[in-house]
Amino acid sequence: MTGEFIISVIGVVLGAMGFAYAVVQGARARQIRMRAEADLWFSIRTVRSIIGKLEESSVRKTDGAVAQVYGKSTELFRHLLKEAILAEPNFDEETITKWKAAGKLASAWQVAQARNFLQTNKINLYVTHDNDAETGNLGPPK
Repeated sequence: MTGEFIISVIGVVLGAMGFAYAVVQGARARQIRMRAEADLWFSIRTVRSIIGKLEESSVRKTDGAVAQVYGKSTELFRHLLKEAILAEPNFDEETITKWKAAGKLASAWQVAQARNFLQTNKINLYVTHDNDAETGNLGPPK
């Protein structure tokens, strides 16, 4: 055996070890991304629930502190939604439609907030979500 052969065998072994390490790290990274996405959607669902409870309460309209909590909750929803959108490889109208079908977006207002993040060239003017344009239910929750 020559020195060149031994060096090439060592190189192949180290290359295979490097490849195996990369595969393991890739799997770990995917697992971390999946967990982060699950946590993000859990947070969105929680904030949606808080907003819903505040919308049901008549106190929101008479108590300034409750109104502030409501405002901050809608702001937090928008921030979390932005994070979910940035995690999507290709965010478009189809993504919004799928999110709505999956129950990730439950109201016309939530859909409208998601559409606010669409790039101009990805806006489909002919798409309505549950006839939002017909009902006029595109403003913030009341």
